Amino acid sequence: MVSFQGWNVVVVVVHLSSARVRTERFMRPMHAAFRVLKPNGRIMISDMVLLKELPDFIKNSIKAYVECIGGAILKEKYLAAMTEAGFQDVKIVDETSFPADLIDFNDPTAKAILEDLKISVEQAKKGQ
Repeated sequence: MVSFQGWNVVVVVVHLSSARVRTERFMRPMHAAFRVLKPNGRIMISDMVLLKELPDFIKNSIKAYVECIGGAILKEKYLAAMTEAGFQDVKIVDETSFPADLIDFNDPTAKAILEDLKISVEQAKKGQ
């Protein structure tokens, strides 16, 4: 426990990345965070979630999983998992959307993922 200006604060940094809700690796730290928070305590999380399901060929791609894309889950499922861990009044304070139009398909990582998935830039832009 660390004290900052009279506040009792627990600082926990967890790199969940591609672990996500489908594994115990997500729920274990969420239960631990809930356990150490005092009544009316807060937890702030920054993570990537989906607005719609990914196609199976992306979900099943090792490269997409390693790049934290293939392991992402729907926002509703993420919030439900937080409630399941014991948190109440779960809400999103701020969010930023990144449409496919903003992806730099000339980026080496993006190129590698497309090559691994065997899809063209045009297919990726259309979400196919």
